[in-house]
Formats: sequence, C-alpha cells, structure tokens
Amino acid sequence: MRLFALLVSGVLALAPMALLAQESAPAASPTPQPKPKRICRRETETGTIIGQYICHTKEEWAAIAAANAANNENAVAARERSSTQRPGEN
Repeated sequence: MRLFALLVSGVLALAPMALLAQESAPAASPTPQPKPKRICRRETETGTIIGQYICHTKEEWAAIAAANAANNENAVAARERSSTQRPGEN
C-alpha cells in the first residue's frame, strides 16, 4: 500500500511538469528553414575527359565568381607591371 501511495504521489508530482513540457515544446522549436537550392555544374580538369559535378548555392557561386574576377584583375595588373620593365633595368 505504501508503494502504491508513493507511486501515485510521484505521478501526481510529475504530471504538471510533463504538461508544461508538452505545451512549450512546439513553441520552442521554430519552423525548419528550407534548404537553399543547390546549383550543380560539370567541370573538367585539363588533361582528363572525366568531369565531376560541383554543387554550390547561388550565393556561393557568386562569391566564387567574385574571387575569380579579383584573381584575374591581379594577374593582369602583375603582367602589366612586369611587361613595362625591360631586362637589366632596376
């Protein structure tokens, strides 16, 4: 009888906490954000005919394009600087 009374009192003590946890759980979890769409491109390395697909989001592709443009500008500027110097000039 004591065991039964102990179990009943334990259940009654924990019941309000379980109800609070159930009520707060849906409010606490935000709706999942949809995954950004991935854009895949096939790229082939020089010297091979086997290509591979590389996938990134639109924003990642834009960042890659910007980095490539900056590298291109740096290479052109370096070439212009080196072509204006003649051999033997310091």
